[in-house]
Amino acid sequence: MAFLMTTRPGAVPTLHPGDKLSRREFERRFDATPDLKRAELIEGIVYVASPVRHLYHGHAHSVLHAWVAALCSCIERGIADPAHAAFAARLRSRE
Repeated sequence: MAFLMTTRPGAVPTLHPGDKLSRREFERRFDATPDLKRAELIEGIVYVASPVRHLYHGHAHSVLHAWVAALCSCIERGIADPAHAAFAARLRSRE
């Protein structure tokens, strides 16, 4: 993946996934990018983690959490759907 170098002369270039750098250059660029949280240099190749966004992670996590909470509430009240009988049996066996 190629990136255009659009930095000012004398400015430290940013880290990009796939860059091939020395450890010294990696650390110089990493220190110059305070908003970058996760980046690694493995065998001279830069790996930059994708940011976690609410719409792709947080929302799905919230929906799943609400579903599990509702299911557990129904099981505790004895209103379990027969389709979830194996799941309910496993929960009861842990008590």
